[in-house]
Amino acid sequence: MKKISAVLIICFVIFSFSYASPSDSRFDEIYGDVLSKYNQDTMFQMHLESDPESAMEMIYNISTEILQNEKKGSVERDSYGYTYYVDGVPLDKQSENYNCGYYNVAMALYGTGHASQVIGSNLHEKADEVEEYVGHVGTPIIVWEASDALNHYSNRTYAYYVGDNMTISNFEDKTANSLFNDSPALLHAKTKYFGYYNGYNYGHYLLVDVIDTYNDRVRVRDCHYDQRFFGTHTVDLEEAYNSINKKSGRYLICD
Repeated sequence: MKKISAVLIICFVIFSFSYASPSDSRFDEIYGDVLSKYNQDTMFQMHLESDPESAMEMIYNISTEILQNEKKGSVERDSYGYTYYVDGVPLDKQSENYNCGYYNVAMALYGTGHASQVIGSNLHEKADEVEEYVGHVGTPIIVWEASDALNHYSNRTYAYYVGDNMTISNFEDKTANSLFNDSPALLHAKTKYFGYYNGYNYGHYLLVDVIDTYNDRVRVRDCHYDQRFFGTHTVDLEEAYNSINKKSGRYLICD
């Protein structure tokens, strides 16, 4: 274990220098701040240990996005709001009690237009193929693996964001931006915060393919095997936000 840790530290330094931009001091500042915050996250530590290059690339992409948004300047939200959506996302019940994450990744890839990159003729077969790609068949997908799989099969830059660090405005903006880019968002959620779960509390992945920023409503696609919860549900923005914010260790996965 000590040898692994030593290798990781070396890789960590190498990738930090590889991805940091020497030409923009503001970028370096942002990069350092993002990396410092993620370093405190258990999920990121798992990601870094398993795939240092992928982990550091995510930090680079997040930092680049922040810098680009800064350079665009402050943009006042239109008071009328907009509805952002992604077409073409299929829905079916997950086949096992553990594989909702694999189904959500496969569903999202239909939305991004990259389902053809995944072997299989239907959602079930493609979810199974995602599970094979991740490599630990028979166990749930981990958050960083879901983000990584989405990027592997598509040309997108999905990342995971710590839910209890987000404001509801930040959650809304990131979700809307992802849908604007034709990239469905995934919630690594606690279900008790959704009214239609009637208090039942599971750790569960759900997909968001519509957000109405005027009425503060989102549409979630739930592949739960239980008919009571399965289906397409339009819920308050706050329900979706609370599902990843109220308990630590939950995430928003978006592009």
